[in-house]
Amino acid sequence: MIIWKSNFEPELKYQHKGTILCLAFNPVTSQIFSAGASDYALWTPDAANIQKDNVPNKVHCCAWSHDGQFVAYGTAGNNVVIRDKKMQEKCEIKKPAAVWCCEWTPITSENSDSLLLVGCLDQTIGFYDVSGKRIGQTRNVGFDPLSISFFSNGEFFVLGGSNNKATLWSREGGYIGVICEDKSWVWSVKVK
Repeated sequence: MIIWKSNFEPELKYQHKGTILCLAFNPVTSQIFSAGASDYALWTPDAANIQKDNVPNKVHCCAWSHDGQFVAYGTAGNNVVIRDKKMQEKCEIKKPAAVWCCEWTPITSENSDSLLLVGCLDQTIGFYDVSGKRIGQTRNVGFDPLSISFFSNGEFFVLGGSNNKATLWSREGGYIGVICEDKSWVWSVKVK
């Protein structure tokens, strides 16, 4: 992994034990969380060392909360782990299948609490608070969710998946409709 300066000079290089499968940038502290096949790492600006730890299962996805206080990551071992910005484990959420995508809801004037939306390879999505408590019902979406992206106001999100479509959903998890369709799985979606 290479951290680059704005002038395209390398700031720092470090290695993971295996393939890097995801990374996320903390919007408040500028920390970078990266994870993969066998470990995770946390780079903090001005820190002397890269904080690393082993993981028992591949980490498929990761996301920082919008306030920069928590990072969540989902694994092939059917769980989601939420840690604080110092990497202290806050909670672990057990799921019935591998976790492929996760994203925090934006904090808005109407919604002061950020929830974690988790997509699993059992064709479900579900919302959780920072303590790991499920909020509302787990929803069967009829396909494997592979990528989530919220609109900046947090009212809607786009879900890409094994149904070859990008679909639009309400913040509460209500299906609205198809945005576009492709000939293969939609692995990544991003709202701008």
